[in-house]
Amino acid sequence: MTKKITILKKAFLGLFISGTVTFNATAQQWDTVGVAGFSAGVSTFQNIEVYNDTLYTAYADGTQANKVTVKKYDGTSWVTVGTDGFSAGSGTELDLEINSAGELYVVYEDNANSNGITVMKYNGATWGIVGTANLANSQGQKPSLAFDANDVPYVAFLSGANIPNLEIVVNKFDGSNWVAVGGALVSINSTNYPNHANIAFDANNVPHVTYSASGTNIKRFDGTNWVSVGTSTVISAGEATYQDLLFDANGNANIAYRDHANGGKTTVLNYSSNTWSTVGTAGFTAGGSTYQKLGISSNGVLYVVQQDQNVTSHVSVYVYDGTSWMLLGGAPAASGSKNYTDMVINDDVVYVIFQDGLNASRAVVLNYNIGVAIDKIQALNNSVTIYPNPVYDQLVIEGIDAIEAINILTIDGKLVKSVASTNNTVAISEVPQGVYWLQIRTAKGIAHKRFVKK
Repeated sequence: MTKKITILKKAFLGLFISGTVTFNATAQQWDTVGVAGFSAGVSTFQNIEVYNDTLYTAYADGTQANKVTVKKYDGTSWVTVGTDGFSAGSGTELDLEINSAGELYVVYEDNANSNGITVMKYNGATWGIVGTANLANSQGQKPSLAFDANDVPYVAFLSGANIPNLEIVVNKFDGSNWVAVGGALVSINSTNYPNHANIAFDANNVPHVTYSASGTNIKRFDGTNWVSVGTSTVISAGEATYQDLLFDANGNANIAYRDHANGGKTTVLNYSSNTWSTVGTAGFTAGGSTYQKLGISSNGVLYVVQQDQNVTSHVSVYVYDGTSWMLLGGAPAASGSKNYTDMVINDDVVYVIFQDGLNASRAVVLNYNIGVAIDKIQALNNSVTIYPNPVYDQLVIEGIDAIEAINILTIDGKLVKSVASTNNTVAISEVPQGVYWLQIRTAKGIAHKRFVKK
């Protein structure tokens, strides 16, 4: 899924320059967009996207023999774009994307065309095939679609063109035909075949693809070949699946995935300064998770949604506060028998879509206004004071009650010290001289204050 290019961690920390930033993960609630269960019947493989503040979703429509249906939200209800079930046959593992001109594309596994990969485009009235159906003339699985800076569509997918080997390949549309972009990224004759390809472009218009093959892999196209990003193609600690790739404005990659080395929980990696590092803690979710999708708010805060298998397949959205991951809203967005999660963020509103097993497996979209949450705690933001500053051995905090925890961070966000304390004083005599952030976590939100250690 293509995401907006936004600054990630550095932008979030940059907000602290004014002196204080707070974030509240529990002040708001999740609301339904339109009617819960708006699809006519069973919905699978749903995606959600936004263009000019209009939400769009695509899914395999159970009332149309699992053919592809696309709907948009008109402000009141979900209405069909074109016709319901417009694909020739069932369309699974689909990906909906919108280019810079607002043109809708959908790629899917095409049951009517030898289970190959087909791309269709909406012309304002009807859906038509881009190029030819089964674009690579071979079986394919789990396609991912993205546009370059010139709106040229690229598709990454698992190809069966050279069975018994299975390969991750990329094709682009040259205006008439689908053509290969370099050779196969990986070719494996094994039961541990590659999977979960996901393509995205960085700020320099370079295509990157992440995929699973004995771990999380990522490669970029150098104009001739697909090459590793960093010192190794495999960047995870062990087996990993459900990769999702997102770039920030600095061209740095961020990847979320199901981390089999950590009980199937979610892990997020970030690439900067030629190094891969874990964002927060590896395996930070409460239990195993699938269908990970990343998003970034307008102020550079990172979010990830997944099907949370800790209890009974909840939908959970986590937000990264600069040091750790927290549940947005303080609880799962939706509980019980949920599947096929996806997310998009627009104007500081988080939208998630999923199949609701408690609503006849129909599609549901929820939203959460993170902008309103921030506004509601502005009074807390303004009331926080710390002294003395500069400080030698002890900081005093005023203006916040019921402190839950305190962290001291370097200016670039690295944890120096953590204090599980409800006291309004912090001993820092052992902290080296320098400039730091004091992160104060309370039930009402999180505040950050900058201080100088003498």
